[in-house]
Amino acid sequence: MKLDLKGLKLVWIGMLLSIIGSICNGSGSRNAVSNLTDITTSASAASAGASVLGTVGGILGIVAFILVIVGLSQLKNVSVYFKKARNLQILLLILAIVMVIVIAIGIAIVMIGGAADPDASVTAIIGVAVAAIVLVIVLVIFAILYNTNLLKGCQETAKICEDYPLAEQFRKMRRMYIIAIILIAVGAVVMIGGLIIFGVTAASGAEGTAVLIALIPGVVLIVVGGIIMLVYTILLLVRLIILSKYDGKEIPQQTAGTPQM
Repeated sequence: MKLDLKGLKLVWIGMLLSIIGSICNGSGSRNAVSNLTDITTSASAASAGASVLGTVGGILGIVAFILVIVGLSQLKNVSVYFKKARNLQILLLILAIVMVIVIAIGIAIVMIGGAADPDASVTAIIGVAVAAIVLVIVLVIFAILYNTNLLKGCQETAKICEDYPLAEQFRKMRRMYIIAIILIAVGAVVMIGGLIIFGVTAASGAEGTAVLIALIPGVVLIVVGGIIMLVYTILLLVRLIILSKYDGKEIPQQTAGTPQM
């Protein structure tokens, strides 16, 4: 039978869009921070720029999720690990949407609720923050499981194609991803902790500008983890292209879709 790896191309496109979306989100976040820290900046212009970039990044992120899910669905007969990765990607999409909703609620509470009822606002902020931390932990667990299965599927496919050096490269990439995602997760938790302090301070009417300094350690961890994640993603993109060249390769029928790890 011929090996059908056309789904790898959709996965590749989805991952590329994910990188572009992350860059847009990162640029939007920097614009928002500049708006908060630079009093000479036009607030409306900075907010509009951040909003547009954030919206574009969010749309690209959703499209990327969908493309990866479709691509992995086309690969489910090549390896059982691709099917598992697809199911985990669907869960990650749902969790990501829930995370955005939780963060939006937290921002609304800080911006609106604090002036109306400071005490109730503080309680609500802490509750939202705890929910966000739990979601971050769950997202990390599922993200590790997703990438582990994706890499195992790629490794198994490379073995089926008798490209053992490529299979070994996919195997070694697992540790890089785990390091990156843990750094990002810890940074996110640290930032959420800083936001709790900022939210409580703002709700009580005290000056909250200095509290923004508490966000710096989390930002640093996220940046370092993000750089490692970017390297990981670039390597994965390159190796997926290499693996996709085996599309149409004749293989024994009994080797397709069976774990060989």
